[in-house]
Amino acid sequence: MEDNHFMWLSREFNLGYFMIADGHGGEAVSEFLSKTLHWNIHHYLKQVDMNWLDAKQVEKMFEDVFSITDKQILRQKMFQSGATAVVCIVRYDPVRKCRQICVANVGDARAVLCRANKAVRLSEDHKPSDSKEAMLIKKRHGFVNRQQRVNGLLAVTRAFGDHLLKPPVSILPYVTCTDIGVDGRDDFLLLACDGLFDVMTDTEVVEYITDNMCQKLGVQTWPQIYAHDNYKRAAAETMEQLVRFAIDKRRTLDNVSVMLVCL
Repeated sequence: MEDNHFMWLSREFNLGYFMIADGHGGEAVSEFLSKTLHWNIHHYLKQVDMNWLDAKQVEKMFEDVFSITDKQILRQKMFQSGATAVVCIVRYDPVRKCRQICVANVGDARAVLCRANKAVRLSEDHKPSDSKEAMLIKKRHGFVNRQQRVNGLLAVTRAFGDHLLKPPVSILPYVTCTDIGVDGRDDFLLLACDGLFDVMTDTEVVEYITDNMCQKLGVQTWPQIYAHDNYKRAAAETMEQLVRFAIDKRRTLDNVSVMLVCL
C-alpha cells in the first residue's frame, strides 16, 4: 500500500486540512507528505495576515509550499519514489465573507464536490495524454512515448519526488478556490486517488455515495442525512463499501484511498 492520508483541524487558523497522497516507486514520498506537508502550510500561515488571505494568495501559498516540500524530499534523497497528491483546505474567506474550499493537486488524485446532487471536479488530472501537459513536457526537454509515459517511465506529468525526472516533471499545482454554503447546495467533498477514478466516473461516485447514505439512514436528501444522529457512522461505512465496490465489482488494478469531507 503506497497511499497515505492526513487530516488536521486547526482552531488557530479556523480551517480544516485534508490530504490524500498516492505513492509510486515505494511509499517514502507519500508517507513524507502525510507527516510534513501540513506543517509547511502551518508555518506559511503563521507569517501571513489571515484576514486578507484571498484566493490569489492561497494559490501562491500552495505553489510555495509544494515547492518547499519537494525540495525537502530531494534533501532526504528519495530519488526512486514519488507521489501524486490532492490537498483541500476548508476555510472562512474574510474578504468574500463566506466559506471556501481551496484545492491544490499534482498528478491524478482528485477532489470532487457534490453540489445540488451533481459532481463538480475541483482538481485537474495531470497526464501525458493531455495535449497541454504533453506540450509542457516537451518544453522542459522531455518526451512522451507511445505508452503515454513521461520519458518512457512516469504515467503523470506532475508529482512530488521523482527527482530523476525533474525537469520535465513539474511540482506546480493546479489550484482552485470555490465558495460553498452560499445557497445550501453543497453537500460533500470527496478526495480520492486514481485507483477509484480508473473504474468510476465522478458522477458515478457522487451517486453511489448519495444513494448509499440515503438508503442506510432512510432519508432522501443531504440536509436530512446531516440531521440524522448516525450520519457519521453511515459515512464511514459508505466509504468502506465504496472502496470494496471499486476493487471487487469494478476490478480496479490500483490502490484505492478515499476521504469524505462533510460540508
